[in-house]
Amino acid sequence: AAERRGDRPLKSARSWRNAGGSLLMVGGNGEELRDGGLMFTVADIEGLPTGKLAEMRRLLGVGWMASESVDFEMSLFVLGHPTLKKAAKQYKKTQKWRAQIGADAIREAVRSGNLSDAQFPCSGAIQQAWPHSLSHLGTQCRDGSPLGVSRIGLADLQRLASSVKLEHFQTYMIYVFESRLWLLERMSRASGQLRQFVDVHDFTLKKGLIQTFGAHLEYLRWWVRVLSPHYPEQVRRVILVNTP
Repeated sequence: AAERRGDRPLKSARSWRNAGGSLLMVGGNGEELRDGGLMFTVADIEGLPTGKLAEMRRLLGVGWMASESVDFEMSLFVLGHPTLKKAAKQYKKTQKWRAQIGADAIREAVRSGNLSDAQFPCSGAIQQAWPHSLSHLGTQCRDGSPLGVSRIGLADLQRLASSVKLEHFQTYMIYVFESRLWLLERMSRASGQLRQFVDVHDFTLKKGLIQTFGAHLEYLRWWVRVLSPHYPEQVRRVILVNTP
């Protein structure tokens, strides 16, 4: 990418997190650039099919305005579907779904500040029933991929269902996935390469909890069947550990 800061060209860039967890980018001239500073454009991100966005917008019809965040999200839909027609069809479904549930308000809340998982609605009760950190673990793999962890083996869905209504769980998970999408965009634009999560699901079992899955699987079923199609290509790899 041909980037400049003042009169000095930015020759190259690399990124990591500092001790406080802030995403940093250091340019070829040694400048430290924080979130909101100089970043690669979405068109410059290696691994994104941005060359297909013009045709994607044509298929969507009028009213689809271009912006960096819209282009990043739309590129993930293109990446996650075998054809542009299928990508456009799902993207339209997603926009309708977002309007119905008020997802744009959640996106605005996530992107307006530095919300932690603990500040998401019903986070405390959900974490007690299902320990996890899917968006704010603050750890990266050697290749720069952010890491997410779920202690699925310790999930007590009976406790979850008795303490959190399904609709409140759904709202919480939308916060989680919006947070993941926002993190991926910032990391990708800071490094110039597409970043996707490596999710680790730990199946270490606490005796008896796995038996509570059957009657309350609608919580996990909604996550997989309903939510995931609206947030494609967030995950590069899934690792299962301590399987039964």
